[in-house]
Amino acid sequence: MKRLKISKYFEWLKMGAKIQLFDRGILLENIFNFIFQIFLSYFLWKGIYGSNKILNGRNFQQMINYIILSVGISNIFVYPNIYFMSMDIKSGNIAYTLLKPIDYQMQFIFKNIGIVLPILVISIFSVLVFQIFIFSIDMPVNFIYFVISVFLSLLTVITFDFILGMVCFWTENSWGVSTLEFAIVSFFSGRLIPLDFFPKNFRYLFIEILPFSGIIYTPIDIYQNYWSANDFLMYLIQQSGWIIILLLIGRYIFNIARNHVFINGG
Repeated sequence: MKRLKISKYFEWLKMGAKIQLFDRGILLENIFNFIFQIFLSYFLWKGIYGSNKILNGRNFQQMINYIILSVGISNIFVYPNIYFMSMDIKSGNIAYTLLKPIDYQMQFIFKNIGIVLPILVISIFSVLVFQIFIFSIDMPVNFIYFVISVFLSLLTVITFDFILGMVCFWTENSWGVSTLEFAIVSFFSGRLIPLDFFPKNFRYLFIEILPFSGIIYTPIDIYQNYWSANDFLMYLIQQSGWIIILLLIGRYIFNIARNHVFINGG
C-alpha cells in the first residue's frame, strides 16, 4: 500500500459531511425513521412483555432504554453505501476513480465517517428529546467507553460495507448484497433482539466471537452497565482486531476487483 497522505483524506471526510448537510430531506427522513422505529418497537415489546414485569433480567423500562439506544445507533448507518458503489461499478465510473492517485479504500472510509457525523448529531439530539419529553433514559455509566465503542461500531460497519460493496463487481445489482448486509447487521448485532436473549451457545458465539455485537449490543451494554478497565481493554483488542481483519479482507477483494477492471476494461 502506498504511503497515505492523511490530509487529503480529510477532504473526503468533509465532502461526506457536506453530502448529508446539502440534502435536508435526508436529515428529516432520518428523524422520521427514528421516531417511527421507536414507537413501533415500543408497542411490539409492550405486547411481548404483557403482564410480565421482567424478561431475561430486564424490566420493561430497561428494554425501552435499550430500544431507544439501539435505534439511535443503528440510524447512524443508514447511508446506502453498497448501492452507490454498485452504481459506480455498473456505469464504469469506478475505473476513473481507480486511476486517481488515491487509495480507494481509505477514501471510502473517510468519506463515510464524514457522512455519519451529521446523522450522529441528529441521533444524539433525538435521544435527548426522548429522554426529556417522552421516555426517561438512564445516563451512561461510563461515557468515554461508550463513545469509543460507538466509534469502533462505525468502523466495523464501514469496513464490512466495503467488503460487500466489492462483491458488486461480480453481481448483477446491489439489492441482494444490501439485503444480506441488513440481515447480518440487524440480527447478529442485537439490533432487533438483545443478544443475551439467545441460548447460551449462540450467545457466546454472537457476543464473544463474531464482531457484529460491537455494532449495537456491546455499546449499549457499556452504556447501561459498569465495565472495568480490563473488561473494556479486552473488548477494545477484540473489536480492533476484527476491524483490521475486515480491512485486510476488503483490501484483498479490492485488489482482485481492480485487476479485473484493468484487465477487462471495466
